[in-house]
Amino acid sequence: MLSPMPATPEPEPLGAEIRRVRESLGMTLVQFGKYVDMPWQTIAAWESGRTVPPADRLLALAHATRRAPTPFRFERVAREVAAQERAAA
Repeated sequence: MLSPMPATPEPEPLGAEIRRVRESLGMTLVQFGKYVDMPWQTIAAWESGRTVPPADRLLALAHATRRAPTPFRFERVAREVAAQERAAA
């Protein structure tokens, strides 16, 4: 008899992950925006989940924060963009 596989925990939302990285650097939205050369309003929209950053912006964030791109889980970007497009349709 096969035992059921344990449920895989859902990863934190992408916006929460971006916020966690920013806060781990001890920066406000304005400071982080200047640091990564992006408007703070854009970062705020990503953190709140209102918009999803495109892959090139995620790569820029990863580079600017000297983190491997994997902390910003790119496979989730595709799912979140698809979900936003479905909701808008």
